[in-house]
Amino acid sequence: MTISLTMIVKNEASRLAACLESAQGFVDEIVIVDTGSTDNTMQVARQYTDKVFSYAWQHDFSAARNYALSQASGDWILYLDADEKLVCADCTLKDFIVKDKNIEAYMLPLEHPINESTGEFNNFLVLRLFKNNNEYYFTGRIHEQVVVKNRQVVGVAEGVKIKHALLSPKERNLKKGRNLRFLKAEIKDEPENPFLCYYLGVEWLGLGKPKLALPLLEKAYSKLTDDFIMFKSAALRYLLTCLNLLQEFERVICLGQEAALHYVNYADVYYLTGCALEEKAEYKIALKWFHKAIESGTPAVTFSHLQGTEGFLAYYHLGFCYEKLNQKQQAEQCYEQALRENNQYHYPSCSLFMVKMARCGCSGVLQYFEDKNYFANYKVALTVADLFYQMGSPGYAKRCLLMAKGLNPPAWEYMYYLGKYHILSGEIGPGLEYLKQLPVDSAFYVESKIYLMLGLILQGNYAAVRAQSLELWQHKELRIIARFFNSLSHWLPKGLPPYINFEQLETKNFYLKLLNICHRYLPDFPKEKDIFQQRLLTMLQDILLVLPGGRRLMDDYYAERINEISKYVSYRF
Repeated sequence: MTISLTMIVKNEASRLAACLESAQGFVDEIVIVDTGSTDNTMQVARQYTDKVFSYAWQHDFSAARNYALSQASGDWILYLDADEKLVCADCTLKDFIVKDKNIEAYMLPLEHPINESTGEFNNFLVLRLFKNNNEYYFTGRIHEQVVVKNRQVVGVAEGVKIKHALLSPKERNLKKGRNLRFLKAEIKDEPENPFLCYYLGVEWLGLGKPKLALPLLEKAYSKLTDDFIMFKSAALRYLLTCLNLLQEFERVICLGQEAALHYVNYADVYYLTGCALEEKAEYKIALKWFHKAIESGTPAVTFSHLQGTEGFLAYYHLGFCYEKLNQKQQAEQCYEQALRENNQYHYPSCSLFMVKMARCGCSGVLQYFEDKNYFANYKVALTVADLFYQMGSPGYAKRCLLMAKGLNPPAWEYMYYLGKYHILSGEIGPGLEYLKQLPVDSAFYVESKIYLMLGLILQGNYAAVRAQSLELWQHKELRIIARFFNSLSHWLPKGLPPYINFEQLETKNFYLKLLNICHRYLPDFPKEKDIFQQRLLTMLQDILLVLPGGRRLMDDYYAERINEISKYVSYRF
């Protein structure tokens, strides 16, 4: 018994190798059909197989996939997309194929990430493994499906899954735009087709257009039967999500109550209905729905499922509801459980921070997070550090990151924040050393230079500021910042000149940004009088006051600062 992997690809050079590496040990043959790549996709493919074919694109995904089938010689077909990887636990594909001779096709679980940094993903079944005979082929120009004439011979694979890559926003939008064009054309011919309604509704929802998605998802849910529970459950889940986004909370609650009677162990229904009740401030009732989501556990594999609705997501919302009901101990326990179940999901750490801060103060909060070993996840450390920073405690922010673990080598993000917090807490020398390490291609390069030059100014090292400004001048897009800091390095020792061409300087918002940074400078061991900080603060305020509309901006800025303090005080007391 042999297995052929078949794929259709176009401009997938950056991802194809990873996909093929994941699958090549489990298949006997690889068939790649290229539909018009302009990069080196075909060269990458030829490193893994000699069965690489070109196919003239006909705006029909099924036609391309069926052509790939015609080139395969294996007894079974596995098909993947280039942005997917095959994951087998303690078995091979052949292990479960030989277990049951009556099964001719297998559904495989597909994990589709929503947010890689928080570990959230959608989980649903897809038919990807089937016998290579004339009984199984693809149909549908878009969102192509394998034709199954006898559902009794379809099984669910165990110990194997497919992991989809997280696409960039640009890639997602391009893909959705393409899908929309195909689906709009298809649905004109079959306006009552529930599958097309479902797919088009999901695309609109993914593009942030819930009003356009709503009628399509309603039609899909009403027309699909439980014979197609994978689609029926997905349509229900997305319909509830859509209604929540449109703030149609009463409709969510009604639909959720109805669906819960029919699908008694579907955690996603309880979770999404609980979210609607939470939005309506019906916290006591919401608690019951979130508890029911947890009690339900992971739904049957045939149900579309958002991972975490039966676990960390439900616990997080439980904590919020308990907190609103002033049951702080229960809230803490739920937030802690959410972090235990998924320490990548760092949002509960924000809530724990605020709850603990109201009782323990900065040192108590830091000790709590250290004792719980939450800083083992550096994303949690970054989150808590930012909260300390926002509350005016850069020294504690710095200590959070120094306790962070699992960084080898340290991420540039980590190095940037560590440098920033060192400078703002008065340890300028070490802060400068951290910031100097960031390369030009780092996403944090520009911000790192702003804090680096601020640190040099706070040292009174104006010559070094001018040298850094010259370095920035080499990058055309950074010349405004370079000019500004170069000017500051001349003005700070002598005062503002009588005439300044402000049109050549940065916008008013940049001045406000620097003013805000200066106000957050709080050394662990403050000097009696920090002349360099005072000079910089005074000069920034003077510049803003002479700019058109600057005084109004200053007033708004200080009003916002007072508002931030008021919010914190109201939370605590």
